[in-house]
Amino acid sequence: MTTTYTWIEDPGHSWLKVPATTITALGLQGHFSQFSYIDRPTVFDRADQHYYLEEDCDAAIFLVAHLEQRGEPAKVRDHHIPHGRSFDRSGLIQLTRGSYFQVALKKVSEFHRRDTRPALVKYA
Repeated sequence: MTTTYTWIEDPGHSWLKVPATTITALGLQGHFSQFSYIDRPTVFDRADQHYYLEEDCDAAIFLVAHLEQRGEPAKVRDHHIPHGRSFDRSGLIQLTRGSYFQVALKKVSEFHRRDTRPALVKYA
């Protein structure tokens, strides 16, 4: 079964919502900037925890890793937050810049310099 990720967009910015279990499976813990978020963990439901990867760098780090490790573009759907409102981050924890962030960003840069590159996203 293919997972569909949600691209959350408010009038000023956007984040890609990805299950924490997927981040772990791809080995991406510690690869993101301080501009992304994660759900506050609960004692009862850690399996339902998600990362919210900011659009400028962190989402691309995930999308390149997804393509390279799973052999297909990530399937996404858009979720637009109406004008005048913003994405509520009050229940989320802001990440600290990971120790592997620069390495991951370099990999994304190398991906974008390729002469031919496959699509990173397939819209649902």
